[in-house]
Amino acid sequence: MLRKITVLLLVMCFSPVWASSGDVHSSMRQIKKAFVDAAQSSSVEEMKSAMGRLDEIVTDLKQGEYQGDRGKIMQEGFQKLSVAVKQVESELDQGNLQGAKEKLRTIDSLRSEYHSKVR
Repeated sequence: MLRKITVLLLVMCFSPVWASSGDVHSSMRQIKKAFVDAAQSSSVEEMKSAMGRLDEIVTDLKQGEYQGDRGKIMQEGFQKLSVAVKQVESELDQGNLQGAKEKLRTIDSLRSEYHSKVR
C-alpha cells in the first residue's frame, strides 16, 4: 500500500497540473504521512489525530484552483476524499477503531481510482 502511495506522489510531481501548484506536492507528502499514521494507529485518539491532519490538508487542497480537465478530476477526487475522511472520523467519534480502519480502505481505493484518472 505504501508503494502505491509513493507511485501516486511521483506521478503527481511530474504532472503539469500538479506542478502548477507548488504546495500540492508538499500536501501529498503530508497526506501520505497522515494516512500511514492513521493506518498504524493503535488507539482511537492516535487515529483521530492523524485523521484531523488529513482532513486539514484535504480541506486546503479543495480550496485550490486547478486547470483543465485534470483539475476538474482533482477537485472531484478531493471532494470524495473529504467525504471518506468524514466517514472515518464518524467511526472514531463512536469509539470504533476497527470500523475506522475499515473505512480507511475507501481512502486507499480513491487514491487508486484518481491516480489512474489523472495520468
